[in-house]
Amino acid sequence: MLELRREGEGDDLIIRRKIKLSPQRELPALFARFVKGAITYTEQNVYTARTSSIDVVTIPGFMADALTTRGTYKVQALGPNEVRRIWDGDVTCKIPLVGGKVEKGIVEEVTQSYRATTEFTRKWLAEHP
Repeated sequence: MLELRREGEGDDLIIRRKIKLSPQRELPALFARFVKGAITYTEQNVYTARTSSIDVVTIPGFMADALTTRGTYKVQALGPNEVRRIWDGDVTCKIPLVGGKVEKGIVEEVTQSYRATTEFTRKWLAEHP
C-alpha cells in the first residue's frame, strides 16, 4: 500500500487509497510485445460515502502516457440481501494500429475479473451465512 487516508465522518467520509499491484498471471499475447518482464500498475481510489461510489484511476507501469483506464464503481441496494455492482468507465489506448484491440482486451479482462469476483462472493456468502 502506498497511501491510505481517511477524511471526515459519516456522509462526509472520503477514503483515498493508492496501491501498487503486480498480478500473478500470464500476460495476454497482445500486451506481451509492449511489456518487458512483469506487469505492474498503480491503482488510485477515492471512496465518497455521500455518493457511495469509488472513483478509480489505473496507471500502468508501462506506456502510462498512452494508456488510460478510469471509472466509477458503485454498489446499489436492490433489497435486503441483494445488490447491483455498477462500473462506469472508459479505457483509452493511443497506440497506433493496435489501440482498439488493447482497449477491447482490457475491457474483456475487467469484465471477466468482475464475473469471477461475483462468483467467489456468492459462493463465500452461501458457505458463511
